Parts: sequence; C-alpha cells; structure tokens
Amino acid sequence: MQYRHNWYKRKWIKALLTTIMVLLMVWIGKLVVVNTDTFNPLKVSLSQFHFSDIYFHWHRGHNADAAADMVLVDIQYLHDREEIATLLDSIAAHRPKVVALDVIFPPAVSLDPAADSHLTAAVSACPKVVLAQNAVPLPDGSWRLERSFFADGYTEGAVNMPASVVRYAEPLFDTLPTFAAQVATLATEHCTLNTAHLIDFGGAHQMTWTPGTEDFYLPALEGKLVFVGDLGDLRDYHNIPIGTGGQSRMSGTEVHALATAALLDNTAYREAKSGWSLLGQCVMLYLFILLLYIIPKDALGGLTGKILQVLFILIALPVCYILFLSCHLIISPTILIIGFGLSGLAMSIVNAIIKD
Repeated sequence: MQYRHNWYKRKWIKALLTTIMVLLMVWIGKLVVVNTDTFNPLKVSLSQFHFSDIYFHWHRGHNADAAADMVLVDIQYLHDREEIATLLDSIAAHRPKVVALDVIFPPAVSLDPAADSHLTAAVSACPKVVLAQNAVPLPDGSWRLERSFFADGYTEGAVNMPASVVRYAEPLFDTLPTFAAQVATLATEHCTLNTAHLIDFGGAHQMTWTPGTEDFYLPALEGKLVFVGDLGDLRDYHNIPIGTGGQSRMSGTEVHALATAALLDNTAYREAKSGWSLLGQCVMLYLFILLLYIIPKDALGGLTGKILQVLFILIALPVCYILFLSCHLIISPTILIIGFGLSGLAMSIVNAIIKD
C-alpha cells in the first residue's frame, strides 16, 4: 500500500517530471528573450544563426564538384557596353553551356546605338542565356520589373534576395523564377526545382576571371556555367553566414553561382521536420535525465552527473554533424544542448519537491 502511495517517487516518474521542468525553463527563457527589449540584440543574433552554418563550415567544399563547372567573370573593370559586348563575343566563341548575365542594361542609359547593337548581337550569339531581372515593389503590392532593353524572347530570372541573411537557394521569388533556378534549369534536364535548398558558403572554390586585369585560358570556358557580373559593386553585396574566409557579405553574382550549385546538387541537404526534431530531442533528454537518476548518488562524490552533463553537451553537436554527413539531415539540437545544461538544476528542484 505504501508503495502505491509513493508511485511518484519512482525514478522514471521523477525523470519525466524533470524533463517537463527543463522544457518549461527553456520555454520561459525563450519568452524572456523574445519579449524583453534588453535582450533584443540577442534575439536578432539568434534569428540570424542556423546550425547548418556550423555543419557547412566543418564540411567545407563538399559541393566542389558542382562549383567546378562554373566560372565567374568579373566585369568591374570594363567601362562601357562595347567592352562588355566584346567580352561576350569571346565567351560565346568558346561554347559555354550557359551564360548567366547578372547585369541589367536599361534602355535609356546608353548614348551609343552601335554599342547597343553589338551588345544585342553578342548576347544572341551565346548558346544559352539567362538574363537578370529585378522586381521592384510598388505601393499597391504589385511589382515593377527592371529588365534589359533586349530581354524579350530570352530566359529571365529574378535576382532579388532577402535583406537579412541569404541562406537558401529559392526556386521562386514570389511567382517569378529566380536567376539561379533558371540557370539550373538550362544547365540540366534532370533538375527538379520544387523546394528551397540550403546554400553551402563553406568554401567551395570557384574559378574567377577579371577581364582587364589578368589573362585567362578561354578554352576553359567550354561546357561551363559562366556567370557574368560586377563583383566589385558594393550595392549588390548581401549578408551571408560566415564563410570559410571569415567574410559575412558576398557579391550577388557569387551568391547566384553558389545557389545554382545548391539547386544542381542531387544530394540536397534537408532540415528535419520541426515536430519530429522536437520529439526526438525530448526523448533523448528524458533518457539522459533518467540515466542521471539511475547513477548512484555517491559515485565519484557526486561528480558523475556533472561530468555526464558536460560530456553530452560536447558530443551533441558532433553527433548531429554525423547525421548531416551520413543522412544529409540537418538537426538543430538547441533544446538538447540547453536541456543537458539545465538538467542538474531541474533535478534539484524536483528532488526538493519530491523528497525520498
């Protein structure tokens, strides 16, 4: 009879209550960070952090094969449309697979009709071309498209990117195909673009040619995806996760190239569904806390539990990284890591309420 009355003192019950206590502490902490102005900078920093940034940084260059099929052509030292047209003539002559022109040529800028005609002819000579278009929002909620004056009849893609951190290669911007998606579609017949793919900013090498400052072996362009853009235009720089070189901003043309590589990757990385991820972390946290209750209290003078806390915190991220490599699955173990750290405090609270 006494045993029945003390059912709540069983280890598995106390472990369950402790797990609930930890989750409650995590939830309260999240509410404090979200709703308190004092923590607003922390909230912004956390919103721009993603565990995939760590995984990609550890696994730098995993999409190097896709990036090896690309060449970036930096036109920041070319002065007018005539020089750009001449450059495109040279590129087209060496049979690239796709020319992605990340430049918009408005109709009213040039005062040289001959240069405009040469540019139009040079673009036409390229085997496959993707032109950039920029969607400008209007007060009524619609869009005004900025396009090149010769764009009619060509494949176009929206070059718009989020103002915050660029992390995903999106197939659509609103209802418009993105620039990267259009390049990927022309590059291969087997590219299915129905979901966003995470972009690897972890250091995949991209061949870059800067006309006007260096020589280049033009036959290397054959069969390549050639991205042409101004890599020095700071107006077209975007926030990215910290790359392998420590940079936090990158030119739009480079981002489009890496986004294309992500969309072309047949082994795309995917995020674990939030519900399953939460359930899995709660189960793991419960099992860990149950282990702490099972361990004899006098083991190592009470240090065993603390050692296990530190050990599990240290191995949680590497285990998730192994899943990233083996299953291409991205798990954000926030609750698990914080829960391991708070488990000792939660156990003390539960033990104070339910005394043996």
